[in-house]
Amino acid sequence: MTKKFNLMISYLLFILLIVALGIISYLLTVIDEKNILLNKYTVQDKTLLSMMIENENGEYEESKNNEWPGERYILNKDRSGCENGGTLEYQDNNVYVKASSSDRCYVYFAIDNFENRCALNYEESLACDLIENKDNSLIYHDGKADYENMPNSNLEADDLSYRFVGENPNNYVCFGGDCSNEGTDPNYKNLYRIIGLFKNEDDTSEDYEKYEAKIIKADAATATDLGDSTYQGSSYYGTYYENDGSQNTQNYKGKLKNYGYYYWNNTDSSHAVYGNNNNVNMWKDSNLNTRNLNEKFYNAIDPTYQNMVVEHKWQVGGYSDTGDARAVYDYELGNYKLTESSNNCYTQGNIVNTRQCNGNNDLTYSAN
Repeated sequence: MTKKFNLMISYLLFILLIVALGIISYLLTVIDEKNILLNKYTVQDKTLLSMMIENENGEYEESKNNEWPGERYILNKDRSGCENGGTLEYQDNNVYVKASSSDRCYVYFAIDNFENRCALNYEESLACDLIENKDNSLIYHDGKADYENMPNSNLEADDLSYRFVGENPNNYVCFGGDCSNEGTDPNYKNLYRIIGLFKNEDDTSEDYEKYEAKIIKADAATATDLGDSTYQGSSYYGTYYENDGSQNTQNYKGKLKNYGYYYWNNTDSSHAVYGNNNNVNMWKDSNLNTRNLNEKFYNAIDPTYQNMVVEHKWQVGGYSDTGDARAVYDYELGNYKLTESSNNCYTQGNIVNTRQCNGNNDLTYSAN
């Protein structure tokens, strides 16, 4: 009896050992960006785990090595998974594989770019919302012109920006608080339209492409918003009122009962040419810029929204009246942009030379 009992214990211990080994074989395998995969689960062994890497054409290929693909990639959790019931769990940049040795699992890595970050929920921003819900009024300017009703690439800037086009695209947003589409509502001043989304090439704080939204007020500003003649240093010219008979109000298409009108700089209505040392044609020194806009108007914005405004390096550009988007871009920022300051920067009447220069060898201007 004792021998049989000992034999049963031995059988039980043997069975428990088998179960324990099975459990151990089912334990978590950790893959992280600093360590290679455990040898048992390398891609070459083709036993449990395969890493699928996105190429430049947007297609996934099986990795030929067992190393984490690096910081240029992010996990595509939507596509990753196992064939026979195994599961993948994620913690930061770690993947935990729970699967039996007979299963086959795939971990997909997407190229870390703006589109993938939006699509895979790595980014929450206005830009992502716009791209997700874009239609033919939001155009990606990649030079290919592969979208509806846009037959050639000269219609776009080819600068990897997203820009709204069309007669009346739905690109309205509230900025500064609640907004209204009624001209008599005080919150009407917070109604803006998005011009487009533009890459900030100087921002190196992230490993992925970062976009900034450029917005413009949906209507004019009043003297209350920008400051009238009592505001020191103001470039205020006057106020136009509804039905006052002036040509300006006859051409006005907005909803305001009145709006402010301003000189380019101080009290110079001729937009000062080179040689006028008091009011040269430099936007960075314009009172309309420094006083009315970046003081009076900016300081009246709610601090929460002020924090959303970023400083940007503006290239002092040129001018083209061709109506061709690519030509305009080339004269402002592209092939024909100003690369050398000279007195010609202030010469009027010539398309190439009608430029706003900040001064000698000062071809960029950092501002909100």
